[in-house]
Amino acid sequence: MTERIEVRSGARAPASRPTMGRGGAVPEQNCGHSGQSDVPGCVVVEVASADAELAADLCWFAGATAVGEGVGAGGAVTLEAGFTTDDEAVRAAATLRRRLPVATVAVVDAGPALDAALDAWKTHARPVRAGRRLVVWPDWIDPGGLDDGLVRPGDVVVRIDPGRAFGSGSHPSTRLCLGVLDDLVDPASSVLDVGCGSGVLAVAAALLGADPVVAVDVDPVAVAATRDNAAANGMTGRVVASTTPVGEITGTSSVVVANIGAATLVELAGDIVARLAPGGTLVLAGLLTSSWDRVRVAYEAHDLMLVAVPEEEGWVAPVFTNPRRA
Repeated sequence: MTERIEVRSGARAPASRPTMGRGGAVPEQNCGHSGQSDVPGCVVVEVASADAELAADLCWFAGATAVGEGVGAGGAVTLEAGFTTDDEAVRAAATLRRRLPVATVAVVDAGPALDAALDAWKTHARPVRAGRRLVVWPDWIDPGGLDDGLVRPGDVVVRIDPGRAFGSGSHPSTRLCLGVLDDLVDPASSVLDVGCGSGVLAVAAALLGADPVVAVDVDPVAVAATRDNAAANGMTGRVVASTTPVGEITGTSSVVVANIGAATLVELAGDIVARLAPGGTLVLAGLLTSSWDRVRVAYEAHDLMLVAVPEEEGWVAPVFTNPRRA
């Protein structure tokens, strides 16, 4: 399937404010620097002002090295996001196009072979360790072709092919969530994965013993990937994936995980907290170390208690508990 993304060559976006890197400094060279977006690995997004924060979060979450903001036509906001490679830019644009279908998304100098670019990263993919015993294994890699010592006795191997969905296991936010789930989940757990992407978190929870595991995402592509990955790991009977809005889910879970970025986490705070069982644990992710304070405020306003803030490579996954008793 070819993603519906506009691809430009040598395009220029409206002038913008200087783009900021993750550490707050202006990079020497990035998409949007000096008001130009004609470098490889660049995504230009024109979106309504109300959706600009979500679009920026999605860019960072997809691995952007810099994101700049400017004023577009008719009061719209133009974002320019720089990525290390064209392949990363194309994958980020695919995610933006699905999550924000009303936005105009353009990849600059990415070339016409979108499917090839979207899949090119698989050549370099490697298994990823997370937590004490979880190993996320790309499903297309032959286990016999790698070092046998990578998987140790007692490890839980999660075979994942994310397809066009987010969640290969390599992103720090995903690894942080997996580490918390590894420590937390046991056969007595019930788990809700909000914004399941590839299903890597939901499938890992099921393999750790959780039952039931409910996985939801607004993107049908993500739901299909989650179902496929659950089947590949023999977890079809435990993982139930759908596009059901989190506010329409019935019942509660002892563990809720939401790896979906700051803007969406704030927007859905009430619905997410309502799905957390008394005494349960909530794991939030997709959050930069420097800019998650408003998420903390939103969830503490619902009387949750912050108990841990694991951090990795500039990303955090705050862990809250629900002090209410049944």
